[in-house]
Amino acid sequence: MFGRKKKKQQQEAARERERERERRSHTQSRQSNRPRPQAQQPKHSISSRDLTEEEIADLKEAFSMFDIDGDGTITLTELREVMRSLGQNPTDAELVEMINSVDDNGDNEIDFQEFLVLMKSRIGERDPDKELRDAFRVFDSDGSGSISRDELQKLMTQLGQNLSDAELDAMMEEVDTDGNGEISFDEFKAMMQS
Repeated sequence: MFGRKKKKQQQEAARERERERERRSHTQSRQSNRPRPQAQQPKHSISSRDLTEEEIADLKEAFSMFDIDGDGTITLTELREVMRSLGQNPTDAELVEMINSVDDNGDNEIDFQEFLVLMKSRIGERDPDKELRDAFRVFDSDGSGSISRDELQKLMTQLGQNLSDAELDAMMEEVDTDGNGEISFDEFKAMMQS
């Protein structure tokens, strides 16, 4: 519904970047059997078994949204841009702290494995209803308690989804089950959970 084709392209690009990173990592490990210096030992360890395949796929998609230039890492600048687009305004010190909390290799960037560590710590603290309300507030930019067609169009444009009038009408028609021309939180929640 929200640009499924683009979403699939982003997922495929993320999978390709991950495969390339794994190839590089494998090649580097064969070239050097020297142990890592003590200062570069991982700050955190994460096992993919701790997350479901669906969670990992969702996190890969989220990672690709943060990785604006598609180079396989999230820089301070990219993190700042995404946080601002989500209505947050962290200081550079806060951004550096976020990166350093998981930056195992000391490159001042977050790669996908480091991103998994950062997000895994937040998954345990998740409150799905609060997350839905927070997402709803992003769409409900005027704070009226409902999402108008104009608000939906504005946000989709900000997310790079320039939808036609017909596409917007179809989205509204699908989600606006009571037909009042706006999307209530309950309608939004039902759509997100379907």
